[in-house]
Amino acid sequence: MIGKSWIAGLALATFASVASAQEKKITLAVPGIPPVFQTVLAYVADKEGFFKKHGVGVTVRAFPTGVAAARAVAAGEIDITISPTPIVINMVSNADVKLVGIYGLENPDWLIGSTDPAIAKCAEVAGKLVGVDAVGGARAVAI
Repeated sequence: MIGKSWIAGLALATFASVASAQEKKITLAVPGIPPVFQTVLAYVADKEGFFKKHGVGVTVRAFPTGVAAARAVAAGEIDITISPTPIVINMVSNADVKLVGIYGLENPDWLIGSTDPAIAKCAEVAGKLVGVDAVGGARAVAI
């Protein structure tokens, strides 16, 4: 993962340029109810007043999944989102969604939990049924 200060700087610069260009508050869509790891950065920035400190009006709005958040941006309901890269790329290539910028993890990873004690390694998941939070979502695509 890239350093938190770099991410915060990138996020604040992005939000500041969007806010000043549109001269309004920004609504940031974050995936996961309950929150997923990447959305924690937005919640911490909001709670600690980082957006306000840098003169950016940001409202953080939770969506059930990154797919739902990305769809809200594509529909013009939300200004910016933290959504899975494959979903955003799919929307751009298939629906000609106008993309301003993208930030992604160089090496994304996922955790898989099991109640089966016989499954202790990734290779042992092959051929087994696996549940995901959203059909077509980032975790389903990764699997």
